Amino acid sequence: VWTNADADMPQPSLPSWESSGAGTGSGGGSRLGDDELELEQRYSRPPDLREHLSAQIPLEVTDPTERLVAYALLDSLNESGYLDGDLDELAEQLGCDPALVNGVLDKLQRLDPAGIFARDLVDCLRLQLVDRNRFDPAMATLLANLDMLAACEFSKLRKLCEVDEEDFADMVAELKSLDPKPAASFDIPAAEAIVPD
Repeated sequence: VWTNADADMPQPSLPSWESSGAGTGSGGGSRLGDDELELEQRYSRPPDLREHLSAQIPLEVTDPTERLVAYALLDSLNESGYLDGDLDELAEQLGCDPALVNGVLDKLQRLDPAGIFARDLVDCLRLQLVDRNRFDPAMATLLANLDMLAACEFSKLRKLCEVDEEDFADMVAELKSLDPKPAASFDIPAAEAIVPD
């Protein structure tokens, strides 16, 4: 609690923005410049999906050519985190072997959040199960027959998976815990409007 006695005590000196010259405008005040404001805004909010993935790509993809492919694939992500477009067409546009694009995609599919860079829903769920070390032949069969699961054909599906009722219930619960849209928790950066001079 602040008291009158505290007012008489010497206060520690704080570094001033003016003394270091940081953030001073032309008038010598303590205003933040445009660059500082941009940095403050960037770090005062959670990263968007592109920023989150861009920070991981250099750690997973070290080859410069592969990194170019990685950022091209990043540009092909939709708002759910799935990869849009044909990989062979992308390889042709980049002038590289389709095998190279597929190899880079394999690396990108190990990034966080799990399920990112999937080609479709089944691929997304598979990637998350692999990340949890829960992808086995029974789960593969379950994923291959999601239409039966949607139609509530549980007994047929359980027989196909070759598991008992308890294991089947655990598998379905695990599947329900997965995120079908791994990018949904991130802000998708809006395209910046170009303002004419």
